[in-house]
Amino acid sequence: MAKKMCSVCGKRAEGLGTYPTQFKDIYMCTDCYESLKAFKNGRGAKTSEILKEKYRLAMQEMRERNYPQNVIDNVETWFKEGIQEKEAKENAKKDDGFMMTTCPTFEGYRILSYHGIISGESVLGTGFISSWEASVADMTGTESEAFIAKLQDAKVAAKKRIIERCLFNGGNAIVGVDIEYTMFNSNMIGVILTGTAVKIEKIEEIKEND
Repeated sequence: MAKKMCSVCGKRAEGLGTYPTQFKDIYMCTDCYESLKAFKNGRGAKTSEILKEKYRLAMQEMRERNYPQNVIDNVETWFKEGIQEKEAKENAKKDDGFMMTTCPTFEGYRILSYHGIISGESVLGTGFISSWEASVADMTGTESEAFIAKLQDAKVAAKKRIIERCLFNGGNAIVGVDIEYTMFNSNMIGVILTGTAVKIEKIEEIKEND
């Protein structure tokens, strides 16, 4: 078995002294990893703005300590992907008017580019009370308000996730949306939204000259 060597200092990095990082073929010994404080702290960043600041500090630290370029490149990629993911989640939370349709296009808009098939999933437990109420509703032929509320919660969560993935992929709208509901064992409700992430722009009306 080949020995793992630290990609920074070149010393052996195995066992408890190994930190494999998030990157293929990049290893850091504990000393080199601990010295890169901005990267270590960046893993716990709560917002994209905090992560951007950690990114700036990490790049500065690595250049000052003459880290190898392949390590710098990989750490930079990790930060950029993390920032993009956090920004997508933050935008999804505040963008209540996000455009989605079950149709292949939006009337009055043109599709500029396609950004892949995406999905958003959510699974929620119904709870004992909801299940009991649903059983009563089934016997009496009435609606179960508790089950309806659970389905709505699961749908909202699945919608939030599919919007996050659309933004992360570089889209600003979703076409061809399909929604599926399913029941799992142990009273679990699943909701799955699928669609195609696209980038669209509004078609400007051409006004005729008088």
